[in-house]
Amino acid sequence: MEAWKYPMILLFGIGISNVGAWIYFIALNLIVLDITQSALAISALYILSVCILLPSKTRYFDVPTNGMKVD
Repeated sequence: MEAWKYPMILLFGIGISNVGAWIYFIALNLIVLDITQSALAISALYILSVCILLPSKTRYFDVPTNGMKVD
């Protein structure tokens, strides 16, 4: 297998992407706070983001969704 040609460019791109996603999430929180004037709406946004990511995370840990081990 051939080694990556420019691994630092890849890591820099991933880092920039993660910073952009973080800034977007902070901006989204500020917009929701400005519209609703409610901290409860902000906490619901955080809970929703975790609930959305949870099904994709369980796939990597090989956790069956129905409670049975699947071969």
